[in-house]
Amino acid sequence: MDRNLVLVALNAFSSSSVLLLVFFTYQTNFLDYLSTIQEAKLNQEIAMKMQEWNIEVFDYIIVGGGTAGCVVANRLSENPKNKVLLLERGGDPNPLTLIPALTSSNLVAESKTIAYVGQTSTQSKACLNQGGNCSVFAGRGLGGSTNINGMVYIRGSPQIFDLWSEITKDDIWAYKNVLKYFKKSEDYDGYYQPIDTNYHGTGGEWYIGNTERQEGNPATQYFFNAAENSGFSLIDINNGAEARTGGYSHMDFYIKSGQRFGTYSAFLEPVINRTNLNVYRYSRVFEVSIC
Repeated sequence: MDRNLVLVALNAFSSSSVLLLVFFTYQTNFLDYLSTIQEAKLNQEIAMKMQEWNIEVFDYIIVGGGTAGCVVANRLSENPKNKVLLLERGGDPNPLTLIPALTSSNLVAESKTIAYVGQTSTQSKACLNQGGNCSVFAGRGLGGSTNINGMVYIRGSPQIFDLWSEITKDDIWAYKNVLKYFKKSEDYDGYYQPIDTNYHGTGGEWYIGNTERQEGNPATQYFFNAAENSGFSLIDINNGAEARTGGYSHMDFYIKSGQRFGTYSAFLEPVINRTNLNVYRYSRVFEVSIC
């Protein structure tokens, strides 16, 4: 910052003394100027100590490499000027989770390594064979719960996004504004063809396709017939306009080439070697300090 210091000396001579008047003119307050110098010196000392202690500095630190964390790491590291750190308590996805048919058995056999298992509060009408306490699973490892769930691709309800917008008084949460991010991420090749480009995207990182198991399961058609007889219409649950009206829907899945294609496979694994992206596995965060 430019700082001008003007010294004006006026010498007034008299028979008994010399009057020296000095005027200082500043663009900014002198104390602020000194403070800036001290701050710069302190920052330099801190930088030297951090280098000495091998402390790393990042522009962004993402706590949790789950379903959303993998996407955020991908997006932030797109800009090579951003230095990004992703911290995940677990490791890479267990290879067995790639096999769709093993989804249920994996939760039983590998639950301690691929998921966090919790219990609900006591229920009066559910999980009665477990004393009313239902088991709740959350994915552990890079990719989070997209490593253990049923691989059904379904977005949040448009009404819920609009409600968030209303509660927060922030229009950025409105469905009409988040829709573009769903479309950007999507490489749609699902059941609903031709593609409605108002609600689906192509060329994104996340492949969304259809499986034949719906048509091959006779129970599916029975349910669909019952829904139709009850006055409901067939809709695309991920089409915002249709989702607002309600109905029954074929499901799309994130299964690619016969394998689970969660957010680790779609968003993180392809870019994990970016020089500005650091991924620390088996890292637990105990405290976040905001200075």
